[in-house]
Amino acid sequence: MGRKLKVVSPEVKQVECADNIDLNAIEGSYGVGKRKYGLDHIRTKLENTTKSVIILQFLVVNLTVNVDFDPF
Repeated sequence: MGRKLKVVSPEVKQVECADNIDLNAIEGSYGVGKRKYGLDHIRTKLENTTKSVIILQFLVVNLTVNVDFDPF
């Protein structure tokens, strides 16, 4: 958080790159669930319900992939 350092060590760059790779994979699967399964129609306002919806969306995607169920 905050302003980035002017001089960054190679170790810090490597850790940041690894973190970004993991984050992109997670956000990508979240986006697939929203597009493919229509989960983008669910709207929440509170932080607790948002977290619950995200967990349930991953559960739905995993169940449909593992059971070979195609709702559409």
